[in-house]
Amino acid sequence: MTPLRTSQQIDKKAVTLASNQTVGGIKNFKDGLMVADTSVVVDRYIEKTVVTTNTTDFSADSTVYFQRWGRIVIANISITNKAANFAGWKVLMQFPDGYKPNRRTGWGGTLTNNTNRAPSLSLYANDFGINVMSPTSDFPASQNCVGTIVYFTSDVWPS
Repeated sequence: MTPLRTSQQIDKKAVTLASNQTVGGIKNFKDGLMVADTSVVVDRYIEKTVVTTNTTDFSADSTVYFQRWGRIVIANISITNKAANFAGWKVLMQFPDGYKPNRRTGWGGTLTNNTNRAPSLSLYANDFGINVMSPTSDFPASQNCVGTIVYFTSDVWPS
């Protein structure tokens, strides 16, 4: 068999390093699969509850329950403000390692008020972490507000 025919036979039966190919059948990649140095499929799960360190503005039981599956993070937030007139942005906490969003622009949402029907709170992320803001200066004291934000992270897997 000539070197050309040998090469053609290998191309039909083996996965090569450099050429484009369509590969049929099921392949079991035990150590993972990467494209351009990024893991494509990660079937790993971890969770972490973080309590706020800002006990000036929030009660000590204000938490974010982070759940990470692969690159997807679900942040379940439950906070209670201490004082009335809760105006302006208040830093709730930093993002823990392993749970930082890819982009802070556009990260945010609304926390529903569990204590009263209204008002609600707004969430925003910046370099200081997770921030909370009341849309009104007459926000009552001791309002429990909850919500969920879903986002992507490229952080290394938390230990």
